[in-house]
Amino acid sequence: MVEKSSLFDVRAVPERVPLATMVIVFSLIAIIDWWRGLQLWATYATTGVGFTLFLCIFLWNGKLRIPPLSLWLGGLALFFHFGGGSLGAADRGPGPFCFDGYYLPGQALCADGINGMYHVHEMWDGLTHGLGGVAVAMGWLLSWRRLSAHNGWNLSNAMLYWLGFSFAVASMTAFEVYEFFGKTFFLTIDQGGYANTAGDLLSDIVGAACGAYLGLTIERGEEDNEGQSAWPWPWPVWLNQSFSLPLVAAGLLGAFDYIILGGAILGSDYDRLGAFLLASMVFSLLLLGIMIALRPWRWDAAVRSSTAKD
Repeated sequence: MVEKSSLFDVRAVPERVPLATMVIVFSLIAIIDWWRGLQLWATYATTGVGFTLFLCIFLWNGKLRIPPLSLWLGGLALFFHFGGGSLGAADRGPGPFCFDGYYLPGQALCADGINGMYHVHEMWDGLTHGLGGVAVAMGWLLSWRRLSAHNGWNLSNAMLYWLGFSFAVASMTAFEVYEFFGKTFFLTIDQGGYANTAGDLLSDIVGAACGAYLGLTIERGEEDNEGQSAWPWPWPVWLNQSFSLPLVAAGLLGAFDYIILGGAILGSDYDRLGAFLLASMVFSLLLLGIMIALRPWRWDAAVRSSTAKD
């Protein structure tokens, strides 16, 4: 447990170094973007600062045991997002790394237009989302593994994989809802479109699957449970399931419809896909609220029932 006197000591908790670095770097990107007139990416970077500060509320004390490596990977994905987009121009024309000729250093970073690297390298969007999925899934799985060992929850490897994978897909799907809100209601984000969003979902899922596998194999110990998880599940597992299931189902369906059915279910329509993801987000939060409200009797009754059988 971190003492109050060490609250501002970045070295006291391993998670604090990447978190502090993210706040500083994203703040610099936001300031530079505002100065250059890149309102779109300044808004993105400012949101990134707020998101990182929100993470600090839960991770600064180190109790969730999130591996620093996953935070570095997540920070790198966000840096690709904010930094790559910021290499464009305010409206049109060359970005800051455009030079005369095509063989000068940095020419690969030359962007013409507001979306920077996203309109220069086709793989940039998929790389950013895939890396984000890897970071979230790996970090969340390793956190659950450490919490399970610390609290004696005896979660199986299959359950750990699901918890990491599902939370990563749910979180990245929620980010697509954020982009849908920004483009549809506030006109502050220009990353929408059916193919773009459905492709992002596919990259998120692939990244989450890889990240959960890495998390499962990177830290193995004698306490690993290759069988079934103990019943009843710990209360935090119920909360994880409540939040993740609706968003995972929506994300998987959106990606499946795009890559297999060619958009037959949602008509290859961005508004339909965005509204569908938004509905899953609302249902996820509603289900989460219900589970929190039912905790006193559901959790306690399950524990009493399990104890009576033993």
